[in-house]
Amino acid sequence: MLILVALFCRSIASAGEPELSSTSLQALWVSNNENSTTGFVSELVHRQLRQSGIPQRVVNTGKSQVGAPGKLAFDGAGDLWIPFCGIGPSIHGLVAAFSAAALRQLAARHFNGVKPKVELTSSDFHCPSALAFDGGGNLWITNAGVFDGHAPSIIGYTATSLSQQSPAPSVVLTSSSFQKLLGLAFDAAGDLWAADDVTGEVFEFTPQQLSQGGSQTPRIILQASSFDSAWDVAFDTSNNIWVSYQSGDHPGAVQMFAAGDLTGTGTINPLAKVTLGGPAPCSILKLCDPFGIAFDQSGDIWVAQFPNEIFEFTPSQFGSGDTPLAHVILASSFLKGEGQKLNFLGFGFLTFGPVLK
Repeated sequence: MLILVALFCRSIASAGEPELSSTSLQALWVSNNENSTTGFVSELVHRQLRQSGIPQRVVNTGKSQVGAPGKLAFDGAGDLWIPFCGIGPSIHGLVAAFSAAALRQLAARHFNGVKPKVELTSSDFHCPSALAFDGGGNLWITNAGVFDGHAPSIIGYTATSLSQQSPAPSVVLTSSSFQKLLGLAFDAAGDLWAADDVTGEVFEFTPQQLSQGGSQTPRIILQASSFDSAWDVAFDTSNNIWVSYQSGDHPGAVQMFAAGDLTGTGTINPLAKVTLGGPAPCSILKLCDPFGIAFDQSGDIWVAQFPNEIFEFTPSQFGSGDTPLAHVILASSFLKGEGQKLNFLGFGFLTFGPVLK
């Protein structure tokens, strides 16, 4: 089934058309956050990040029994890896890898039935929510653990095993701190940080802990004083951590904590150096319900907001005190595909990757 998502520019803070700079060398991939069998990701390239344009590519597995895609990742060869949540406790999720060559072919054919080159399935995960590659090319997956009887975990596959069709995980890491894991990212030292949607905390694990697996205590537990749900995590070029937060009783926000404050062990609660969004009431064109976050090559941060907006903020805006007006805001219209019109219910995770020409 061919599914296209129309995205258009809602607001630009500066007059005229913004400079594209190095963003034009990247593509922004957007995951649909709606947990249904229409899970897909779409690719925006070049000036589609700044104005109207149908996505260059739209990808799903072609399977009828997988749910929403999570935070995808590109490996060193430019191949695309996408996690898809399972549906209910009895239907496992999977991770599908699509070769760069197949994706180029997809753009030319304008359909989304390209076959994955590898599918990872395991009884160890039922809802894989996010992916990240470490410096050695090993793949790490957060398993949300959203279904009864299936505990959240962090799962690792060695780089050499990823060429196989159904490799077994090399590492399964668990912790009594986990409730529902979502986004993850590696810092400059190779430590893995994972966000928890239920506790609102972000957990850090060292490379040694990752290699050992089993039950581990996070080296650091990053807490936010005013939010109860952490969705995604990303690092800027200075190794500062950015976390998207939500709360049940007030607007959410994206906060940055300085690298120098991420020290010691155990639970820490440092002061956020930058806050984008919150605490004022939500209104149109205001960031207040952030989900996925990603940095482009220029250092701009892009934030997906539920249900259907993407905000961009430039580094020059980070220290401005009150949350600045987004440099660019994109909003979705409708999905259209083979005789049906489906409301596009929510942007989830964002990932920048290479432009596939």
